[in-house]
Amino acid sequence: MKWISHQICTFAGTYAISDNLPLSFAVSAFSCLPDAIEFGPGKYIFRKHRGISHNPLFWLSILVISCLCSYLPLIQQTEDFLGKWSGFSTMCVLIPATGAFFHLAEDAMSKSGIPIWKGKMIAVPLYKTGTVGEFMVVLAIFILCLIPIVVSYYLFS
Repeated sequence: MKWISHQICTFAGTYAISDNLPLSFAVSAFSCLPDAIEFGPGKYIFRKHRGISHNPLFWLSILVISCLCSYLPLIQQTEDFLGKWSGFSTMCVLIPATGAFFHLAEDAMSKSGIPIWKGKMIAVPLYKTGTVGEFMVVLAIFILCLIPIVVSYYLFS
């Protein structure tokens, strides 16, 4: 998926799940993290596209480490200081890994897929990157994520 497609799908999915606009923007901003790592400073470590930086096990370990870091005194004190005014929570440290997991789910729907373990891939061949098929998948995800928002609007207003 193109980066803009990742951001649109991630924003729509996060907003449909959380109904939290700032959180949706934050998670969406990190939705390109696996690619940014590969093409940025990590290009010397992650030598091939959709290698370790696209592995769910790698991001699961980052998620666990982030969760453990949320209990560090510095993070706890930051929440105490900033939380009253900004809405900062210790769980904000989970945002980058959450954005990465959305990225992986979206890439798993492509023909290239994502690696799992020892050459095994998850690939649900719904689209090829940069084609009309990708646009159709993004549109379908956006519409599917819009349904609960519209339904809740009409039910609770």
